[in-house]
Amino acid sequence: MIRLDLNKFFDNDRVLKFISLIIAIICWIIISITVNPNQSITVSEIPVRIPLQKSAAEKIGLDIIDGGEQTVNILVRGKRYKVGVLKPKDFVATASIGKVTSAGEYTLDVTVNKAKDDDDYEIVSGSSTTIKVRFDHVVSQKFALEGEAVHIKAKSGYILDTPYSPKEEVTIKGPQTDIDMITRAVVFTDKEATIDESMTTDGELALYDKDNKKLDLKYLHADTEKFQLTIPVLKRKTIPLKLEFTNAPEGFPVDELQYKLSNTSVEFAGIGDVIDNVSEVNIGPVNFRKLDIGSSFKFDVPLTNGFLNVENVDKVLVTFDTKKFSSKLFTVTNLQIQNAPANYALTIGTKSVYNVKIVGPKATIESLTVKDIVGKIDMSDIKVSTGQYTVPVKLSVPKKGTVWAVGEYSAIVSAKPK
Repeated sequence: MIRLDLNKFFDNDRVLKFISLIIAIICWIIISITVNPNQSITVSEIPVRIPLQKSAAEKIGLDIIDGGEQTVNILVRGKRYKVGVLKPKDFVATASIGKVTSAGEYTLDVTVNKAKDDDDYEIVSGSSTTIKVRFDHVVSQKFALEGEAVHIKAKSGYILDTPYSPKEEVTIKGPQTDIDMITRAVVFTDKEATIDESMTTDGELALYDKDNKKLDLKYLHADTEKFQLTIPVLKRKTIPLKLEFTNAPEGFPVDELQYKLSNTSVEFAGIGDVIDNVSEVNIGPVNFRKLDIGSSFKFDVPLTNGFLNVENVDKVLVTFDTKKFSSKLFTVTNLQIQNAPANYALTIGTKSVYNVKIVGPKATIESLTVKDIVGKIDMSDIKVSTGQYTVPVKLSVPKKGTVWAVGEYSAIVSAKPK
């Protein structure tokens, strides 16, 4: 049997120090309870409740934009054993929103109460305070997306086309006041590069107001967080312009006409392998039936294959050198039918075409006779049945060089079954 030697136990310094500490704590507790039973503490970060549901603000469509998650602090005094264990959940902080009647920022009164009635402690200060909260209508609106890549450059011989976002529009959700300020939505990149082919890269969204000032995105949210930006690169090329003609007389030597273009070529930019295959751009056509002495024509420069007109030459003036030309009126009797249907007999009812204006070099016109002029009536585009038809007459002056008829002429043709 082990016998406890108390004298030896109490002679141990460590044991005596431990016992002394326990006795001191017990004495402190007894004195605190009996001599000073009350204590004051600060309870921090009590969440403020903003009762928007079923309020007048909610009825007019207002939402909390900023300041919806705030806390307050209070000073509490009471029984030491009670206040020492108090937490934020033991209190209810409520903001009054009765004066919120329209969009804007409000200073709201906040009242803090005990979550449960308890007479062992009281709220000394902080039970009445204020917070600032912003209210507004939350709306969504679509905006067309523009593209911007100010630090991307094109290599020599190339040109950058307008950057664009493959996503053509974005839906922005946020306070009505902020949404109303937006005039432009831009996908941009800050990357730096010099390129000779189109590129697509990640982009960021920027919103601008009417003064082109970038807006803060704090309360605005896009329907996507990821954006891409495509920067098209086009190859530059100077391409000759070629004039086209319509209604030229049969066998007419178009290459012998003397005319001048205000621009004989235009610099375009286009996709490399596409523009490399283009050797000329056609303008016109000049209608021979409207080509007279002193005539000039203005034509648009077409943008074929999506090319960019680098020089912005959008029109070309065509002038004809007719100083050595003259004109004369004839009555044409040599009328011929072409491409007549095999099962119908055709008869030309118009025996003569009067006042046919013929234009050409002066010497040729002076020696020209009516026998040199041929009028052909082409029936290939006419669905023939029994009856009469008014058909265009194509006039030509064979083997006389740059001679042609100006104006529109027609003849009556009768058809009956064979």
